[in-house]
Amino acid sequence: MSTRRIMRVADVAAYLGQSEPWCRGLLADGTIPGARKVRGRWLIARDDVDRWIDAGRPARDLADTVPYAPPPRIISRTVDRDAA
Repeated sequence: MSTRRIMRVADVAAYLGQSEPWCRGLLADGTIPGARKVRGRWLIARDDVDRWIDAGRPARDLADTVPYAPPPRIISRTVDRDAA
């Protein structure tokens, strides 16, 4: 009889050596198979993570999935107090 080791996002992040937001992104878009969201928390079986790693599927970096948008230009407006 084998016991399944269930991990949370922090456990998966530590196991993979990545950040929690990076792991949450992979979980949300289904890159890591077998993950379940229960009462608002991600639960992942370690066996599923190991199988995903062994399959050699590339992990998409969050920076590649979110399109880059430059920050908005800030235009300051000065008030000419003499022109009234």
